[in-house]
Amino acid sequence: VVGIISGIIAYFLNLALIRVSKPKFKISSIISKEEDGYRIKFINKTLSDIENLKMEMFIQTKHISNSQGDEDYRLREVKLKNTKCSYLAGLIHKDPKLNDNCVQLFIEDDLENIWKDDDKLIFQITAYNRFTGVKAIQRQELHCPKESIKKGKFKSGQTIEIINNL
Repeated sequence: VVGIISGIIAYFLNLALIRVSKPKFKISSIISKEEDGYRIKFINKTLSDIENLKMEMFIQTKHISNSQGDEDYRLREVKLKNTKCSYLAGLIHKDPKLNDNCVQLFIEDDLENIWKDDDKLIFQITAYNRFTGVKAIQRQELHCPKESIKKGKFKSGQTIEIINNL
C-alpha cells in the first residue's frame, strides 16, 4: 500500500514539474513595420532558461474546397533572418538591463505583398527547457494583415507594445 501511494505521489509531482518547466512565451499579436522591414517580438516567460529554439513563420492559404465543406490548405514559408537560437534566459536568470529573455525577430519577406486578407500568418516557436528537457511548441496565428501590421518599433523591455509610429 505504501508503494502504491508513494508511486501516485511521485507521478503527480512529475506532472507538476513538467507543467511548471514547460517553455512559455508571450508572442506579439502585432507585427511592427519599420523603415528596414518587419519584426515580430516574443518574450520567454519560463522561470528557467530555455535552449534549442527554432522559430518558423508560414502563410496558410486555402488550397482546395469541396462540396462537403472540407478544405485543404497550403503552407508557404516566410523567410526569417534567424530561425535558430541555442539559448534564451529565463525569468530567474535574465539581466534586467539587457532584457535577454526578449527577442525581436526580423522578417525578410515583404509581408504586405505576400500575405492576403483571406490567408492566415502562423508564427511558431519550438523550444526545450534547459534543465528538464521538456519540449514545447507555441504558435501565434494572425488573421488580417491590415490589423496585424503596425508602423513603428517595439518598445524595449518586457513588453510587446509598439511605439514611435513612423
